[in-house]
Amino acid sequence: MLILPNQNITTEADKLADIDPILDEISSPGTQSPMREPHQIRKDCATKLAAVQVSDHFRAILGCLLDEDWTKPRLIELVITSDGHLVGRLDGESEFRIFLGEADDLIKNLHGVAPVAELDGDEVGYLVAKVAEIKRRR
Repeated sequence: MLILPNQNITTEADKLADIDPILDEISSPGTQSPMREPHQIRKDCATKLAAVQVSDHFRAILGCLLDEDWTKPRLIELVITSDGHLVGRLDGESEFRIFLGEADDLIKNLHGVAPVAELDGDEVGYLVAKVAEIKRRR
């Protein structure tokens, strides 16, 4: 190849260097932060939700999903029955005696509180995944 004076030569490395900042912005718009581990997502989600005013009933459910001690008595385990009911077990009890509503309503409520708490996609996904874990335990 004949190179003429003042001719610009673009190498593959130059092309990649030009595109790296673009890819970074696409994968994390507005931030340059690394991916968060699940424990950090849980912690961030709990911090945001703790600041939002919700009913004691919903706070107990959120606390259970996030392993937080937000209510007395503390709701420590959730189960979704085969007919779609959400029931819970309180700390110190051996049976699931607390009827908490419909599982479908829980998903709707999680999506409803998300924008109020300014949860990001990872945090909403974390909560929905916790509900999915409960469903798999049937």
